Amino acid sequence: MSNQENLKAKLDNLAEIIDSNLNSNEEEIKSAKNKANLNDVNFTNRKDSIKLEKNILESLQKDKQILNLKDSKENQETNKIQEKSIYMKFVNNLDDLLYGLGDSLQIFNIFTIIKSSERILINLRNCILLNGLIMISSNIFFFYFLEPFMNNCINSYSNFSYFISLGKYIYCIFWLIPIFLVCNILTAFWIDEIYYDSLEYVEKTKSINIEGLDLMTSIANQIQRQLIVLSYILSINLLNIFLNLFSSFSPILSTLFFIVKFFAMSVLNSLYVFEYILLQKYLKNFKNILYFIENKIFYFFGFGILLTILINFIDSVTISSALFLILFPFFLIASVKINNKRFSNQREIKIGKLRFFSFIEFVHSSLLNLIFRIFKLKSHSR
Repeated sequence: MSNQENLKAKLDNLAEIIDSNLNSNEEEIKSAKNKANLNDVNFTNRKDSIKLEKNILESLQKDKQILNLKDSKENQETNKIQEKSIYMKFVNNLDDLLYGLGDSLQIFNIFTIIKSSERILINLRNCILLNGLIMISSNIFFFYFLEPFMNNCINSYSNFSYFISLGKYIYCIFWLIPIFLVCNILTAFWIDEIYYDSLEYVEKTKSINIEGLDLMTSIANQIQRQLIVLSYILSINLLNIFLNLFSSFSPILSTLFFIVKFFAMSVLNSLYVFEYILLQKYLKNFKNILYFIENKIFYFFGFGILLTILINFIDSVTISSALFLILFPFFLIASVKINNKRFSNQREIKIGKLRFFSFIEFVHSSLLNLIFRIFKLKSHSR
């Protein structure tokens, strides 16, 4: 009996243990299941979060593509505007050059103005005779006859070489140089009269507003003109020296030297022609003329091309100068004829910093201040 009870008791204990284990397993299963459910929720949430981030990223990429597309379009538009601006500037400069070249050809269409005044005819005749018959013929006689003859004499009669050379220098000092100076001075005054008579005919009036017809004012104007031209010539010569240092190294630099010199000389010739009409009608002083010419520099380059070609096919400086003084009045009359068409709407000029003429302005101001200091004068702005 006791064995049965013991066995029963053991079975009951075993049953309790198994039941306890089953309960424990059920709790573990529930806990595992709860964890699994929680993981599923977390996984789902994470999945949704990743999907949301992916959507945001795709949206940002689309926005970035749109912005890049907009930037690309803006850059393309900017490039087109810049290209168009460069093209328009090129076209405008080309138009200015062609207009200037066409206006210079007006020298063949000014005979009505020349015939309108007997004084214009007389002054043109004086310019041609003085500079052509006397100045050019004197230089031709010296360079092509007297100088070769004296050189042959020096070779044949070496004992008298000193006296022969002295005779050559005497001819230059006491004839060529005085003739050169006299021709320049007299021609300058004749050109003034040609200008005012031509302006009276073109403007169809006898009441041209001329500031100062007295001798001293005329001399002061001529000095001011010569200072501007001298400043320009000094600048060109300095440029020539600089370019000559490098032109021997390369034919490209030599070509560049020729182009720059031709451009500068063409602008110089236009400056010399147009400063009459610009200073008298439109502008206040020579500095404003430089601003004006710089703003329309290709027009003035085009206008000066023909005159530059005509006076630069001769190597002699004195003969070229004489030829310039002969041709200059015709180009001056042409500038008077076309001035209303070209400049009447351009009286207001934007005053800014000079670029092309900056060094010329500096040289001109320095020369002017030097003259004021030498003669102890006070500087007055015109």
